[in-house]
Amino acid sequence: MGAQRMTSEEDKEQFKIRLPAATREALESTAVTLGFFSSNALVATFANELAGVPAQKVWEVLAEIRRYHPVNKRNIKSPK
Repeated sequence: MGAQRMTSEEDKEQFKIRLPAATREALESTAVTLGFFSSNALVATFANELAGVPAQKVWEVLAEIRRYHPVNKRNIKSPK
């Protein structure tokens, strides 16, 4: 069972994530460090790995990542 493709621009717009410039630069740098051609390639690979994983499980994993992120350990609020 494959992932469904979004058909309308409204559907695509709904799921876009807006990142500040500094975050985009950090993501790009991380992607290159990990051997990806671009941040888009990194995100696409991540999305493909998650295809078929229940959304609830994805959110649980992301919550754990945020919980243990070094920014949170220093009591610094992450940028929104």
